[in-house]
Amino acid sequence: MSDRATLCLGGAIVAALATTTSAIDLHVPSEYPTIQAAIDAAGAGDTVLVADGVYTGDGNRDLTFAGKAITVRSTGGAEVCIIDCDATQENPHRGFSFTSGETRDSVVSGFTIRNGSTPQGAILDHFNGAAILCANGSSPTIAECTFTGNWAGCWGGAVCCSSQSHPVIDRCLFTGNHSDDDGGAVFAWNGSNPVISNSVIVGNTSRVTGGGVTNFSGAMTIRNTTIAANSGPIGGGLYGWNVTMSNSIVWGNTGGAQIEGVPTVTYSNIQGGYEGTGNLDVDPDFVSGQGGDYHLAAGSPMIDAGDPDFVPAADAVDIDGDPRLVGLRVDIGPDERLLAGDVNRDGVVDFLDLLATLAAWGPCPPTGECPADVDDDGVVGFLDLLSVLASWGT
Repeated sequence: MSDRATLCLGGAIVAALATTTSAIDLHVPSEYPTIQAAIDAAGAGDTVLVADGVYTGDGNRDLTFAGKAITVRSTGGAEVCIIDCDATQENPHRGFSFTSGETRDSVVSGFTIRNGSTPQGAILDHFNGAAILCANGSSPTIAECTFTGNWAGCWGGAVCCSSQSHPVIDRCLFTGNHSDDDGGAVFAWNGSNPVISNSVIVGNTSRVTGGGVTNFSGAMTIRNTTIAANSGPIGGGLYGWNVTMSNSIVWGNTGGAQIEGVPTVTYSNIQGGYEGTGNLDVDPDFVSGQGGDYHLAAGSPMIDAGDPDFVPAADAVDIDGDPRLVGLRVDIGPDERLLAGDVNRDGVVDFLDLLATLAAWGPCPPTGECPADVDDDGVVGFLDLLSVLASWGT
C-alpha cells in the first residue's frame, strides 16, 4: 500500500471515530463546581447532571447554553434540586437565558427555579422572564420544573417567550410567581409559539392581564393543563388572542373573568362556561385544590372527558409520569387518573396486575413508588388484592 493510501485510510479511521464518539455525562458539583462550568465544557448531545442541593451565586444563575444542543438535568428531581436566583429588582438575576437560537434539543429538566427577578421597566427583554427568558428564535424544551417566587418587572413572572421563540413547556408547576404587568406565570409575544402541556399553573398574580398566562401575539398552544387560583384584573386565569386550548381546566381564578381575549377552547372545563366543542362547566373535583393538590379525585367528571380524537405519542406521559391515556378517552387536565388496581399502569386491570400485587406482598420499601399499595397504607396486602379483583377487566 502506498504512503498516500495509508494516509487516506488513517484519515478515514479518524473521521469515523470522530462521528461515533459517544455523548458524555458531566457531573455537578463532583466534577464541575458550578452548573455553568459544566455547560461550558459540554458538547452537542452531552448531559449535565446536577446533584441534589441548592445552587446559587455566580455560575449557578443567569445560565446560558450558547446555542448548544445539550441537556441540563437534575438527578433527583425538582423537589430536591433548586436553583435559587437570590435576586431583587435592584439586584436582578434569572435562572436561564436562551438567546442563541437554541432548539428543542436544548433541554432543562427537573429543577426548582425560585427567587428570580428582573428590574422594573417595560417592553425590553431585560425586564421580562424572571426565571427563564427565551428570545431571538430560541426554542428549548423545559420539562418537569417548578417555578416559584419569581418576580418580573414587566412580562412573564416566570417564563417569557419573545421574538419568535417557540419553547415546549411540559409537566411543569408554576406557583407564587408575579408580573408587574402581564402574564403572572407565562407570557408570549412578538411571533412566539410556545406549547404548554401537562402543567399546573396555580396561585400566580399579575397587575394587568393574565394572572396565569398571557399571549399577545404568535400562536400559543395549551393542552392538558390546569390554570387555577391565579389573579389578574383582565383575565384572572388566561388572557390571549391567538391561543388554542384543549383538554384543560380553568377554575377558581379571580380579578377578571376566567378567560379574556378570544382563544379557541375545546374539550376543556371552564368555570362559568366558554363557547367551544366539548367544553364543560362543572366542579373538577380536585383532590384538595385549596390544599394545593390538583390531582383528580376518584369520581372527577374530568376523567374520560377530553377530546375523543386525541391520540398521544407512544411515550407521552402525564405530570406524574403515568401514561397519558388511560381508559377510553384522555382525561381533562394534567393528571391522567389511574384505575384502582392497575398496578402495572397499562390501562387495564388483569392477570398481570394480580401477579404484580402478589410479587410486592408485604411492607412497601421506605423510598420509591409502591404501585401495588392501592389503598396507600404502606403495606401490600389483602385489601389491595381485593381492589385488583374489584376492578378486573376495566
